[in-house]
Amino acid sequence: CEKNSDSENVLEQYPKNLKPEFIDIVLNELDRLTCSSKPPKEIVFPAHLSVEELAFLASTAADRSCQLQFIHKGPVKYPKVVR
Repeated sequence: CEKNSDSENVLEQYPKNLKPEFIDIVLNELDRLTCSSKPPKEIVFPAHLSVEELAFLASTAADRSCQLQFIHKGPVKYPKVVR
């Protein structure tokens, strides 16, 4: 399980149009899902992500053998990542 110890170098390999805070949150949440001794079943993300953020989330999840899915809460779709 790879941890992101040096976040400055890690962030350089990701798209420049994404906020570093968003990249950090995604990486930390996916670490929690894939590296934790008692991982959650899923991680739900905010509904208002941009197309670029969703693409990053999907590809990063796939890199860790996870899937991006969507859940409906009323008229709103929320992205979630599951193992």
